[in-house]
Amino acid sequence: AREGLPAVEPDPTPPLTTAPVPVLYVINYRPGPTWLAGRPLGEQGLEQHGSYMYELAQRGQLLVAGPLSTIEGGLMILRVTNVDAATSLMKPDPAVIDGKFIGEISVWRPGIDPAGRFASDDSSPDVRAQQS
Repeated sequence: AREGLPAVEPDPTPPLTTAPVPVLYVINYRPGPTWLAGRPLGEQGLEQHGSYMYELAQRGQLLVAGPLSTIEGGLMILRVTNVDAATSLMKPDPAVIDGKFIGEISVWRPGIDPAGRFASDDSSPDVRAQQS
């Protein structure tokens, strides 16, 4: 250290994560033509949609999903290989088939993931697609 200045010790804190940044796919569901505006979620007839979400989770393709609290609709995050795979999971969703939801697929690369929860080796290109 220079005279009069304290010595600087190396920072022992490891980086937040050393895992590669994964590519995940987000489906943002918004109300479709058969959505009952102003009606509670429990009155929308989404039981089959919920069962489908659990099926995707059991297969390891769905990481998280749920309704949004500030607007009508929901969000789900998928771990799949590309936008075509995400689209192939969205199209047979009973709520999409029934017109309750319209889904928009976006790529998401978590920039801050301190626990490394989403780590993967995936390096798919950034794409954005909309499917109704």
